[in-house]
Formats: sequence, C-alpha cells, structure tokens
Amino acid sequence: MKKIIIVFICLLFCVSGFSQSQIDVRLGFTASFLGGDYNHQTLRAGGLGGIIGDIHLGDGVWYLRSGLLYCTKGGIQDISEYGYKQSFCMNYLELPFQVALKFGSKNRKRFCAAYGIFWGYGLAGKMSCNNSDLTTNLFGDEQGDFYKFDVGEHFDFGVNCNRVYIGLSFSQGHKNILRYTEASSTARTRSLSLNLAITLKKFD
Repeated sequence: MKKIIIVFICLLFCVSGFSQSQIDVRLGFTASFLGGDYNHQTLRAGGLGGIIGDIHLGDGVWYLRSGLLYCTKGGIQDISEYGYKQSFCMNYLELPFQVALKFGSKNRKRFCAAYGIFWGYGLAGKMSCNNSDLTTNLFGDEQGDFYKFDVGEHFDFGVNCNRVYIGLSFSQGHKNILRYTEASSTARTRSLSLNLAITLKKFD
C-alpha cells in the first residue's frame, strides 16, 4: 500500500509540470458484484471517492489519467430456494492508469473516453450470512478467503462542462482473488459507477 501512495504523490507533482493538465476530486456511487463462480447474485450498492489527475500529452487530444481512489466492491449472493444469502463488502484503495481522449469545445462541453488498468489493495473486507451479526474477515493475512491485491481494466466515458465532469465507469478485475481455489473456483471483482468530479486546479 505504501508503494501505491508514493506513486500517487509523484503523479501529483508531474501534473503541475504540464500545460492544459488538471486535478479533480471525484465522488460516485457504485453497483458491484463478484464475477466467476459466484452465481445467483444481485448488485451491492457502495461508493467511491478520491483524486484524479489528467496530464496533457503534447498538443493533441490525448491525456494520461491517474490518481488514487477509495471504493467499495463486493456483491450479494442470494439463493432464495435454499434460504441462503451471503453479503460481501470489500473496501479498496485503487491506483488507475488510463489513456484518455477528450474532444469538443475547450471552453464548453468536452466529451471524454478513457481506458486503462488499475491496481487495487484491499483495506478491509467482511462477509455476512443470512443478515446475521456474525461476520468473516475476507482479507486476513493467512486465513482470509480473498487476496488483498487486485488488478484489472477500467473504462470511463463522460462529459466535462467547465469545471464539472459527469460520467460512467466500469471496472473488471482479472486476478482471481479467491485464496482457496478448490475445484478451480474463481472470484473476480466487477463494478459499475456513476461519477461526479469537480476540477480543483487547472494548469494552463
């Protein structure tokens, strides 16, 4: 986790050295589930928040986007015919790296599409069964069900209007985070989010 924070701090210094770059604060709502062998799932609601920086690449429309995000992921496995319901809640610190394309008027609306990868570190995670007060620590160092580290790809699409950005994001983990893989079982994070960002600083 320390490496993620150090890289983020270095990126903030890099943003200030490029013209037409900017730093945004981002907040959003997430709807997530676990991909892989966890069937009969419904979406779990959560949130995200953090800092995102866009570094302008040359004189064109391409940007390098990165930052640091705190987000909740997980899912709800509901097998009603057996009266069985599991709720997974996982809190991650994520470091995204994306290439972004911005097009449209510089002074009014600008559309933005971005694609890249992310690294995630699980800060805390718990599982509850049938709405009971008994919970399981998902990210225990040795005994937890899931690995703390995650990696995957991230898609963004949205629109900028002056200093306000509204967009949709989808991320999917490629790492099997399930620690015990009996019978080749898998679990991968999936998350859809609605984001609102406000520009804190622009570098002209």
